[in-house]
Amino acid sequence: MNSAERLRAIFDGGTPDRFGISTYELVGWDSDAWENKMPAYARLMEKIRRDTDCMYRAGVSVPNVAEAPVTNRKWTEDGHAFSENIFHTARGDLRQLLRNDPGLHTTWQIEHICKSLDDVEVWLDLPWSPGEPDGSKMRLAWQRLQGKYGIPKFSTSDPICVFIDLMEFGEFTIAAITERERVLKAMDRIHERQMETLRRIVSLPEVKGTQCRICGPEAATPPYLPPEMFDDFVARYLRKMIEVLRGAGVFVRVHCHGKMGKVVDRIVDSGAQGIDPCEPPPDGDITLKELRRRFPKLVLFGNMEIKELEHSSPQRVRELTRQAISEAAGGPFVLLPTAAPINDDLSAKTEENYFVMIDAALECAGGRTY
Repeated sequence: MNSAERLRAIFDGGTPDRFGISTYELVGWDSDAWENKMPAYARLMEKIRRDTDCMYRAGVSVPNVAEAPVTNRKWTEDGHAFSENIFHTARGDLRQLLRNDPGLHTTWQIEHICKSLDDVEVWLDLPWSPGEPDGSKMRLAWQRLQGKYGIPKFSTSDPICVFIDLMEFGEFTIAAITERERVLKAMDRIHERQMETLRRIVSLPEVKGTQCRICGPEAATPPYLPPEMFDDFVARYLRKMIEVLRGAGVFVRVHCHGKMGKVVDRIVDSGAQGIDPCEPPPDGDITLKELRRRFPKLVLFGNMEIKELEHSSPQRVRELTRQAISEAAGGPFVLLPTAAPINDDLSAKTEENYFVMIDAALECAGGRTY
């Protein structure tokens, strides 16, 4: 089987020639990705193209054609790049401050748009009208994958994911408990927009046969919120989102870091076909072995911690790879790191450990590649 055939068999409940092997956010076939432009990553990205199964990140954008005026100011200070966004509303301005650090591919939100629930309601009252979806990146992904190197993937947020991007996380958790109904009312409004956006995305023919990763549920897991709040804050929204996606022929996996052991049943009951990144204890609280026992047909994605790839010995990475493959045996599985490096300068240790993980997985699979 080639990678596309293998992943399709895994997603569709067929019989693949082996489990999947993926490097998650390191996408070998996306020539526009920054990792494919960095000399430090050249050897690793070639290895990824040669020996892994690509789940190509390709977003589908739906613009807000009624967007309110936003004033943006950019400056550099002590080598850090700052960006200030001022959202102008009839009820006052909302300020957001972002920072990017040299050599790192991530954005730190120094100041959230909303400082209170009042601000969230102001933000929700800003003009919003969805435009036509842009599927150009998805079409490019299909073209680059050539029907054999993998399957495109796009991501979407659930309401809680949007909420914690608007408001500082600690403030959100307090509000979720002390002003529960008010928070849920705001999340309902967010969800309405998400559903309209999803319906527009899945109307595109190039989306059929892809996979979607829904992000956010981890924000409602212990120790942040008690499990009894999970249905109201996550599961009831997931069910409706997954119904639309699966109805359009999209494979759905739910992204949930951390301690999901007490809520994973609700994620599966919502219709999820897969779950990632299945972090092992102590960062998670449920093993792959237990997940496989409880959910024989669920596609498990994971569970190699990025910290292991960045800091552990090659021998430990080899053992963890074999352990993950052994524990997930008996059902569909894609070996997957929990994240990817974000630094321009890939260390020799991290590069070696990625090679070790991939080679150990291929050894367990009998050496078969696409």
